[in-house]
Amino acid sequence: MTQIIELKSLGDLYPDAPIPLSRDIYFCFTPYETNPYLAHVCTHSDGTPRWEWRGTQLHTLVCREPLHLEASIGWTDCCGRHGFIRGGKWEPAGDGGWSAPQSQAKGEEA
Repeated sequence: MTQIIELKSLGDLYPDAPIPLSRDIYFCFTPYETNPYLAHVCTHSDGTPRWEWRGTQLHTLVCREPLHLEASIGWTDCCGRHGFIRGGKWEPAGDGGWSAPQSQAKGEEA
């Protein structure tokens, strides 16, 4: 299960400057987790833009710098954005699909 954190800015979670992966997707590491948190601004059905967060604890941290995570990342419960983080950049999947992290793919609860 994806944890959704309601915050007004990335600084609410961690005061260091977030690092951009694209013009509207960011990541930051916290002192509490090995993997980063991801965020982007999503405009919801009511027209309100909000930060949408994703923890990546179920993903494999291949490399911390430049950031590389496997499997793909999906914001399936807001805008449907789907892509990969490789070489410190966001790469849109472009297929409209979503691949779950290995623990989810094996049928385990997220």
